[in-house]
Amino acid sequence: IRIHLTQGLKFLHANDADVTKWSGIKMARLYTTTFLLSFFEDNKCCFGIFSNMGLGKEEVASDGGWQQWLDKHKTDFGNDKAIFDRMLVDTDPGNPQITTVTAYANKFTEGNNENPILGTPLHIDTLKKKGTGDQDWGFMSFPHLDGYTPEINPNSGWWRTVHIYDMLPGDFRFTPIFVWTETEPICLKIMGVVPLYKNTAIPNEEEKAKIRAGELDWGPRVGAWVVGFKLWFLSEYLASLELKGGSIFLVERATSIVIASSDTSYILLGPSNLPYITKDNPNEHIRSASAVVAPDGDWTKVQTMDPVEKDLEGKLHFIQTFSFNFHGLDVVGVYTVP
Repeated sequence: IRIHLTQGLKFLHANDADVTKWSGIKMARLYTTTFLLSFFEDNKCCFGIFSNMGLGKEEVASDGGWQQWLDKHKTDFGNDKAIFDRMLVDTDPGNPQITTVTAYANKFTEGNNENPILGTPLHIDTLKKKGTGDQDWGFMSFPHLDGYTPEINPNSGWWRTVHIYDMLPGDFRFTPIFVWTETEPICLKIMGVVPLYKNTAIPNEEEKAKIRAGELDWGPRVGAWVVGFKLWFLSEYLASLELKGGSIFLVERATSIVIASSDTSYILLGPSNLPYITKDNPNEHIRSASAVVAPDGDWTKVQTMDPVEKDLEGKLHFIQTFSFNFHGLDVVGVYTVP
């Protein structure tokens, strides 16, 4: 995803794309959707490209900052030139074996402060309209709601990620994990995001350092390009490993939620469609192992740990931890063997 999106920025630049206009952002549709169908069809995924909706530091400064801008613009985009394109690769509700592709693009290609969503089913092979008609889904506040699950992380959502990390041209980062609720099945999901600048060229490291230091003006940040994918494949992958009779579970470091487990009977989401944290986890093994690894429930302090022997559920286990941190995706793994 990182390589795809950063190469995508080069693609936009090579084509002189004006990413503040529909003619510019629509170039991403074929480029990214064919990538998703080639590499993520079984997983189900989505992409979105957004412009002119409060992503520049200058845009939010007049309201006092990005949080104040969000509070003020929950029912509009804060810009009458706001545009977007989204594509969802999913399954047919009537037949999970059939992959569907649906566009959720702006109604007004010239932009609109409350630009509504038009849902359009597309042919999977040609990505052209099926001819079944568009459905007007009305307004959705992407800056406020897209990728946002405040019960897990109040800073979730790609829009917040761009602002919190003040993402520079060419930067890539994963968002916090969130709960996907737009289509069934409800599940955990994550997005990779790159910011869009009016100047679509990618600076080299020396230029980026000057931008960061305020010594080089690259122009305004105007949008963002995201790719999201569902995380159910992680548990399937862990279950396929040769674990010598043991088990593995993964924990998002910042939130302490369990995002995957090699135990195929473990259900990631509870009755309220939220993931369980380790401290109050209904799974006794996860709960007892977590009490050893993070006794106070704070996973931000957990370090990689060589195997140690501990009593879990009345039986001796070897417990080992490992860390994975890649462009904002920060996960702790716990491996136990009786």
